[in-house]
Amino acid sequence: MAQDKPIANTEWQLMAQALVPDEYEEERTEGIGSIYLLLGSLLSRIYQAHIEGDRDYLLRAYSFADWCARQKNQEVWNASGVSFYEGAFDRLPVEQVVPWIRLEIYEQNRDLLEAMRPELFAEIDHAFKSRAGGHDREIVELAGRTYAIVKT
Repeated sequence: MAQDKPIANTEWQLMAQALVPDEYEEERTEGIGSIYLLLGSLLSRIYQAHIEGDRDYLLRAYSFADWCARQKNQEVWNASGVSFYEGAFDRLPVEQVVPWIRLEIYEQNRDLLEAMRPELFAEIDHAFKSRAGGHDREIVELAGRTYAIVKT
């Protein structure tokens, strides 16, 4: 008998199910269901997606982290900072990561990055400050909602 898929019951779970379904199912299958672990698990796949040029995955994963960062639920927005944005610069050059993060989200996480990534902070901060004119946005509908996503 096939095992029923776990049912998402929080807003972040619904969004994860829509944007990063493989990672969401992996976390749920292991019975963890933690937003912190899910966001952390996206980083290794993002690293591969950057190498492979998988723009579709990068859009979905960075969009999920962006969505989390903008939530009112402290557990969700905090997880985006400590589990995702803090580690986003671990394995990739700053110039590859910066275009995928909106300036508003960087500013929200700036103090965290300064405290936790002092060896890279000057480079990260300079990259965001020198970014001219922002990025074009692509409007997409995901999980029945409309989002503006960075176009690179």
